[in-house]
Amino acid sequence: MCIEKFPLDIWLGVSKYLTCNDLLNIRLCSRSLNRSLTSSILWREICYDYWLNHEELCCENGFYGVVKYNWFETYCNRILIEKKLVEILTNFVDQLDFLFGKLSDFRNEYDTLRLMSSLYHLTELDPTKCDNKISFEIISLAERVLHSMRLNILFEDILNPKKNENSTCDVENVLLLFSYLDPSFDTLLKYRVKAFNDLKSHIQEIYTSIEIFSNISTRSKLFVISNYFNNKFFERDFNYNGYAIEDSSLVRVYSGETKGLSIHKLSIIQKALKIYNVDSVMCGFFLTVRNESRKHLCYVFIKDDKQAIVIEKPQMKKIIKKHFDSQTRQLNFSIYTKEIFKPLSVNKLQEDLKNEVLSKCNHTIWWKSRRTPRVKVMNDNYSISKNTIDKRIIHLYFEISKIKSYGSEQDIRKIVYYLQSPEIELLGRLNFEFPFFETAVEILKELKRNRNPNVVDSFQYSLTLPFATVGRGIEVGTFYISDITKDIYCLLAIGNQKDDTSYHKCLIDNLGNIRTVRDDDDTLSVYQELNNGIIPFLQRCSMSKLGLYFDKIDWSNNKLIPNKTYKAWYLLYSDTI
Repeated sequence: MCIEKFPLDIWLGVSKYLTCNDLLNIRLCSRSLNRSLTSSILWREICYDYWLNHEELCCENGFYGVVKYNWFETYCNRILIEKKLVEILTNFVDQLDFLFGKLSDFRNEYDTLRLMSSLYHLTELDPTKCDNKISFEIISLAERVLHSMRLNILFEDILNPKKNENSTCDVENVLLLFSYLDPSFDTLLKYRVKAFNDLKSHIQEIYTSIEIFSNISTRSKLFVISNYFNNKFFERDFNYNGYAIEDSSLVRVYSGETKGLSIHKLSIIQKALKIYNVDSVMCGFFLTVRNESRKHLCYVFIKDDKQAIVIEKPQMKKIIKKHFDSQTRQLNFSIYTKEIFKPLSVNKLQEDLKNEVLSKCNHTIWWKSRRTPRVKVMNDNYSISKNTIDKRIIHLYFEISKIKSYGSEQDIRKIVYYLQSPEIELLGRLNFEFPFFETAVEILKELKRNRNPNVVDSFQYSLTLPFATVGRGIEVGTFYISDITKDIYCLLAIGNQKDDTSYHKCLIDNLGNIRTVRDDDDTLSVYQELNNGIIPFLQRCSMSKLGLYFDKIDWSNNKLIPNKTYKAWYLLYSDTI
């Protein structure tokens, strides 16, 4: 769900479940929003709340400086504006009942317009409290307050329905709730009767299973359920399956949809949460793999004895049905482990998952632990920490199914729009093994084969994505696909985050060939020879042994030979550059 559409207080309510990467994701979303003031307030509130609860964790993960710096520096710079905002919003909330009546009465577009008009009038009544520059921001923030209050009222009614109240009313409340979360929801249901009926059929499922969320706050319940429906009814043509997060009280799955952060299948989460109550499980996740004919679902758990357990969907249903204790909400895990589950060695997790579980799906698997390998360069030697099973998260990435055909020009434009969406950019920035780049080329080549070449050529564009982040440096990759019949090119920038002007660039194609150097005149002096620019640069930085992402480097032919596991090009460097 788009962060800007999510009420501020609900984000604050779930902030204790967020990880550092979540906060980076939110921060990057905020940068792209026009409502800079509102976004800044949202970001600071989330960061500060997170920092208070996870100060030690922030320090451990190198996020301490980001949280603390952004919060206190911005707070000092904008404290006067925030005081005015607080005064205006306080005055606004005090007059809500007088100006607008009951909040629950605002259920249609006309009421929303009337509300915005009154808000603008209210803020303009006292010019000393706000100038025109931030007038729109105040209105937007005030509407967020009203919006969240309205959602809280509706959501409380949904979670705690009155006795003897029929389910039809509850269904209408749910539909109303999601119409507030996304304005396009009503329009979608008008043109998709089946979606409307499917939505109603799932309402009872939520009611009957909501007890498993007894240890989760109301706001987090709203977070789970709302994202479940957004994921189900607003999914795009391409669904890049993401990764699951195991937490003490909440399981969240990230997928690369244009809605951003999303929950993947409420029914799956329900079953997973029940299993997570078992003490012998220290980490787990579930994943969905799509092939051309069907979906293949399996669950993976890492026990504290470092055994990986794979459960497929039919087995999961059988286990839940026969062995789940409804009173304790737990499974008798120890008794049935040997009988039902198949243990896998953690050291062979990647290969076994690929061969044993995903053999019918014909997908390529990318596996990596939560923590980023760090590179330290000292005396021409480097060391990289081993990939370890992290208690919080394990990443599994899958290559999407190949696109066969698209029928209309509108479909092509939709593909190009999706490939350039901010969420794809975020995934490219935060995830190292995200198999996006190869997929982008395959999609465009497939379009070339199935469409009039002249039509497809009209959609030539430059796809700009962040490339990777290692240590405190930043690598940025810009992929140019000027002609989809040619190879994809990657423009790499290597430098140090402390000095943004120190980036040095070169052009590498998807086979590792170094084609040319593209850079400003003031940094071209770094390269003595244009055709061999990147290799000497890496040698001078003592990075001649890139064993993690490359099998070997062919110095004579200036080629980087890729590691077959990762299928992507990444250059590592350290703070010594």
